[in-house]
Amino acid sequence: MYGQDKLNGKASFENECAELQNAILAQREKTAELRRELGNDRLNQIRYMELLLAGEVKICDDLRIEIEHLKASSLAPASAQSNPASLMLGIASNVYPAEPAPPSAQ
Repeated sequence: MYGQDKLNGKASFENECAELQNAILAQREKTAELRRELGNDRLNQIRYMELLLAGEVKICDDLRIEIEHLKASSLAPASAQSNPASLMLGIASNVYPAEPAPPSAQ
């Protein structure tokens, strides 16, 4: 009996692993599809990053760090002068205000 339970447990575990692998592949395909739809336009890249950060697309921590770095570099004043998409992002940030400042900063 114990041997059969062990085999059933192993099969169940392998099925769960296969399901997770399929879910990961499906998520990667969805991510690739979003990237193709948005293209190379900087503003669209920012929108894609916001989708990622909102959790609509699952990402790993390394990619999240890269996204935050790209987003921060897009918001830099020098890039806004040379990149119209960054200027548009600045306008969009007025529509979606940042978190309120802590009481000590007011």
